Amino acid sequence: MRALMLSFTATFIRISSVVLILVLSNAALSDECYVTGDTSTNNSSKSLGSKRNPYGSLAAVEADAGCDTILVLYSGVVLDGGISLRDGQELIGQPGSSKALPIISNTSAASNDGHGVRLGSNNSITNLHISGVYNSAVIGEDVGNLSIQNSLITGFGLSEQTVFVLPTLFRPGGFAEVGPPGIGIESSADVRIRVSETEIRDGNGTSIGIGALSGHADIEIEYVTVRDQNHLADAEISPGISVASVGVSSVDLKVQNTSVSNIGAGLSNSDGLALVALESSTMKVFVDEYSYLNPDGDGGGSATGMEMGVFFGTGASFEGTVKNSHIQGSTSTGIQVLDQAPGGSNQVIAHVHDNEVHDSVVGIQLALGFGAANGTSMMTIDSNLVVNPSFAGIHFINGFEQQTFVDLLIQRNTVMNALFGLRFEQGVGGSVASLNLDAGLGRLGSQGRNRIIGSQAADIYVEAFDCCGFPPTPTFTVEAANNWWGSDTGPAQVIEAGGATVDVTPFLTEDPGDD
Repeated sequence: MRALMLSFTATFIRISSVVLILVLSNAALSDECYVTGDTSTNNSSKSLGSKRNPYGSLAAVEADAGCDTILVLYSGVVLDGGISLRDGQELIGQPGSSKALPIISNTSAASNDGHGVRLGSNNSITNLHISGVYNSAVIGEDVGNLSIQNSLITGFGLSEQTVFVLPTLFRPGGFAEVGPPGIGIESSADVRIRVSETEIRDGNGTSIGIGALSGHADIEIEYVTVRDQNHLADAEISPGISVASVGVSSVDLKVQNTSVSNIGAGLSNSDGLALVALESSTMKVFVDEYSYLNPDGDGGGSATGMEMGVFFGTGASFEGTVKNSHIQGSTSTGIQVLDQAPGGSNQVIAHVHDNEVHDSVVGIQLALGFGAANGTSMMTIDSNLVVNPSFAGIHFINGFEQQTFVDLLIQRNTVMNALFGLRFEQGVGGSVASLNLDAGLGRLGSQGRNRIIGSQAADIYVEAFDCCGFPPTPTFTVEAANNWWGSDTGPAQVIEAGGATVDVTPFLTEDPGDD
């Protein structure tokens, strides 16, 4: 009898489990709502919002409080009007037979303030084409855990208004207004943002703009394509992807397998990547397999392939690694690392290695100054290829930063056909605390083995210069031994100015090749 009761109990548990699973499954299904732009084939005998009888507008599905997952069915008709997502909602496209994505649009400000998708918290967007949007395609604040993947964003910023704020050096207060971003996010709380396998193009503003105002932001941008970005006449800057930390916020950012191409216009400051820490914030950046292409040579004298570091910092901290990336056609610097603008006591650490920079004005640059003081900058430039820079292959410049601690290690790089192969300029700062410029066998341990080939004006140029009424700049020496200068007789031209000196001996008498 006891065995029979145990058997009955086990059977009851199994049956109950099956019933519970079925109940949960049905509950999950009831939380799904369908919407399509073409309702001509709807079956009215089915419940409204089901796959056989989907909603016909974004407003209708937004009004259904039971929709946790919104499934957008592909049709030849665009869904116009925009949508505001509740916390936790998913927005998922169901591609057509040719893998074409369903399209969401919003052609005026009459609905959803002209945005395609306004985010709540903990949303995801998958398999959608957001196109023809009056303002931003996707916009939100304090988005929690956000995922955008396998999507296409085109034709945003139809309003042509400069409404979004990004940091810039060249405007009082450090900020400039730009066009509505394709994806625009500001956070004042902890967030995790992942954008992957997504293309953004043909918009009138920066493609991705993310600002952390407080809290911590964990950001991943992977397999993203930004291209053919337009530029508004009133906007001073128009970067492809911009990420900024402000206040006491912190950001961990990864950019991998991502490309930016053809985003400049006229004299716009169109950086491919603009990654900056401001005020007292902290940013850590890892960039791998990034590419930048500017085929038409557009963009002003400050448009870089990528720009990273500190603006207007008051104790800000930035650490960045850039590797395996390819920059071509920058109208300014290929890869720029900086600590600039009024403020001070910042720390900048950068590792730039195994990259290629072609046809830029400057290949790789460490740029300090413009009023920043008491900073610590440590940068390693290792195993990069710089080809055809119109000015300098590798460039160090300290504009007028004082009380700085600078360690710059340069080794195993190849610079070809530059006006100046290596160029070092130390400006005002009579009280510079420590300046170690080591391009070979210096105190930082550089192996040298740089290959400087085909320089037009000088293989290496060093200068100490004074300006602006600051104390005289002390003389300094660049260590640049154990390098190959394209000849077994050493560098063809060395320029020392303002009391600065360089030591190039011993030099290599044979090309070390790509080691």
